[in-house]
Amino acid sequence: MLWNQDILILGTQNYNPHPETGMISVTNTYNLIRRWNAKESFIVHYSGIQDLEESKNHGLEDLQSL
Repeated sequence: MLWNQDILILGTQNYNPHPETGMISVTNTYNLIRRWNAKESFIVHYSGIQDLEESKNHGLEDLQSL
């Protein structure tokens, strides 16, 4: 049912994983996009407040592998 859909829209709270928020991160969505093989994918990034506590983003390597 979630494989090869026309459009996939995923809402995220932060760029890096923060399980305490209860939402997926931008870096988590990369694997979902690959796995579900959507024709078009959109990632909505809401606040990123927990990312301010970190001095670096660990997800850039994931973005380069897309």
